[in-house]
Parts: sequence; structure tokens; C-alpha cells
Amino acid sequence: MKDTSRSKHPRLSAPASSSVIDALGGVTAVSKVCEISTAAVAQWRRYGIPKARLQYLRERFREMPIMHTKEIAELCPREDWKKVRAALR
Repeated sequence: MKDTSRSKHPRLSAPASSSVIDALGGVTAVSKVCEISTAAVAQWRRYGIPKARLQYLRERFREMPIMHTKEIAELCPREDWKKVRAALR
């Protein structure tokens, strides 16, 4: 049987991912920010936002309260932010 959990790569939980997507303006808005398809973002509601994308979104929207939840902080510690910030410059 094929594993559909996609647990090989760390992801934010599906409920938290849906909250983040909604707070950022929905699937279409997030897909434009990440420059990916709306279908890919819609799948995040089911499987969770991948850690790499979450790091980008957390840095890009760091002023938003939703980006400072415990679950996001645990998945993307502040040490990881330094790497992301350096890559964005």
C-alpha cells in the first residue's frame, strides 16, 4: 500500500496550514506570492505547508500574528530564519 501521509518532509499540520492560507488571503493569493499553482496550495490544506515554503511565508509575512504560533515556531525555529533572510537578500 502506498504511503499517502507524505511524512518524509516536515510540514505544518493541515488545520494550521488552512488557518495560515486563510489569513494570507486564500489559495489564490498564496499561490501568487509563492509563484506556484493554486492546485499546489490547495493541497496544503490537506497535507500541510512544507517547511521550506512555510519558512518563506513566515519571513515574508513576519508582522502577521498567525506567523508567531507555537506550531510554526517549533517547525521553523529562529535559527532557520537567519538562513532564509540571507537567501532572500
